Amino acid sequence: MPKYFEIPFGGEYKGLNVQTPEIYLESSETPATRNFWFRNKELRSTPPFAQVFLGPEPQNPVLGVNSFMDANSTIHTCAFTTRGLWQLSPFNNFPAQNPWQFIGGSPLKVNTPVSSRAFASLFYYTNGVPYLQSWDGIAALPVVVSQLTDASFGGTGSSVGGLFLYEINFQLCLLNVFVFNAAAVGSVPAGSTTNFPQRLWYSANGIPNVWDPTVNTSAGFVDFLDVPDQFTGVMALGEIAYLFRNNGVTQQTITGNALAPYYFDHLWASDKGIGNVYPFSIAQYGSVGAFISTEQIYKVSINAFEEIGGTARDAIMADLAVASNSPIASIIPNYAYGFIYLTYRISIPLKNIFTRHYVYSIEDKNWSVEETPGLIVSGRPNVVWR
Repeated sequence: MPKYFEIPFGGEYKGLNVQTPEIYLESSETPATRNFWFRNKELRSTPPFAQVFLGPEPQNPVLGVNSFMDANSTIHTCAFTTRGLWQLSPFNNFPAQNPWQFIGGSPLKVNTPVSSRAFASLFYYTNGVPYLQSWDGIAALPVVVSQLTDASFGGTGSSVGGLFLYEINFQLCLLNVFVFNAAAVGSVPAGSTTNFPQRLWYSANGIPNVWDPTVNTSAGFVDFLDVPDQFTGVMALGEIAYLFRNNGVTQQTITGNALAPYYFDHLWASDKGIGNVYPFSIAQYGSVGAFISTEQIYKVSINAFEEIGGTARDAIMADLAVASNSPIASIIPNYAYGFIYLTYRISIPLKNIFTRHYVYSIEDKNWSVEETPGLIVSGRPNVVWR
């Protein structure tokens, strides 16, 4: 009589491996996978993509979503389109109806994710337009708060904005700056917008609505003329911030001096080195972040840069090379209440008809792949209050 035997296969799963010949793969690795998670030593199918309700506008992609608490302790969940700011109504949850209320504000740039920040019970946002807007959750409309008055910036009616917005030292900072000149400044004509991709501009200390250094000397800007590239993102970590460029990283540190509030130090040679090559590939959750460089994918903590591309790196880089639009990354701590799955997700649009998501489990240290036909990610995915 034959004897019974079994060979168990199970985690910990090492996930996607495209850099080893298939005949040499371990049983915990796979050369190709779609819509499976390798979580907690288990192989799980991904949950189906479900549209809970419609977006604010048909044929006008959402450029981001975030939430904040106003001065009356009311929570607002907000979304952005090129038309401006929208608010999710707490009283309308029916998929057949539009649950979004249009708040308004100045228009936003096409195909550019919005960078937003809650500060002092106000909600600030910009996305490469030459102004920074804020909404208090109470007034009827958002307002432009980054106005400039000095003649050297174009005088009254001028303003400043940027691609990236963050806070450090009780000051809001704009990175990769755009300036609108209401009046002519030298050879720059009136009514024009100028991009300064190597510029950092910061508000007055504790006064995020003042950006003109002639109005308050704790506001100002810094041009990094010693680097050959442009700023592509930022990661703020307590009293320091990492300013990412194509070919390098610059550390911003608080000095305690109101007139020169920051000290800047290139982490390596300013000419060439590890940097972030995709402006929206930087994602952060607490003290953990990640970004994509020319040759590798890195996880960032306060004191270390760790390579995490592993055996999935070549597949990710190959898809990035043929992306049909800008890849967008995020770090999502959970998918539902009680379902914790801290992951770094790189969403790569392909052929403008579907998105391939490379998902790195920060706890299990493996990569998996998801695909969402008909879905193109146009803003940063985010966990919001409701």
